[in-house]
Amino acid sequence: MSDAPTFETETINAADAARFLHISKDTLYDLARSGEIPGCKVGRSWVFMKSLLMEYLRSRSTNNQTRPKSARDSNSLAEKLIAQRQQWIRDRK
Repeated sequence: MSDAPTFETETINAADAARFLHISKDTLYDLARSGEIPGCKVGRSWVFMKSLLMEYLRSRSTNNQTRPKSARDSNSLAEKLIAQRQQWIRDRK
């Protein structure tokens, strides 16, 4: 049995991600480039994991009591996920 964390692997393209988030593709690209929305560029196309977009929405929810008052007060979701992955790798050593 592997100790690797399990990740949802369903990926969607930019058009579907924008539709899922109810924003324009241009806004999606801007947010992805800035690192606020988790995504990666594969060749000339952006690819998004639906589970990470759902987590992004949860983190921005008005019901989320731990939501920072300003985006400048905390790291983006993508940065937090990268930090969690790096910590997991360090813990395995």
